[in-house]
Amino acid sequence: MARVDSIKDELCPCADVVEAAGLTYNRQLSSLPGRADLAGKALLVCGWFQSWKYTVGVDAELRRHLRLLPDVSAPVRDYLERIRPSAWTRQSFDRIGIHVRAGDVLRRVKWQFGYTVPRRPYFQQAMSRFVHV
Repeated sequence: MARVDSIKDELCPCADVVEAAGLTYNRQLSSLPGRADLAGKALLVCGWFQSWKYTVGVDAELRRHLRLLPDVSAPVRDYLERIRPSAWTRQSFDRIGIHVRAGDVLRRVKWQFGYTVPRRPYFQQAMSRFVHV
């Protein structure tokens, strides 16, 4: 396998879509599909594009592409069934997962970019919204 140093220069005649800044939404990107200068070109997307707004209109297609394959989803379902609390055997319920990115965002250098790890009250309040009484 050959090493590629520059995707743009070596693999494709493509147009760059570059994120201007992290943790933001760039409205100009919503006009990309209608731009004549991009017709028939591949797009080289560079950045994090963390806003949910980038997926509006393509969210169903993304879900289709990002689903677990059957050989992965079956063992996951089996595992989740095995760890189901016995008190919930006859009840339907939804599982909610919380992912906390902490490792690198605990470094001060990340704070200047707005990264932070919420404190305990944030998670307690979030979890209280999912309790059905």
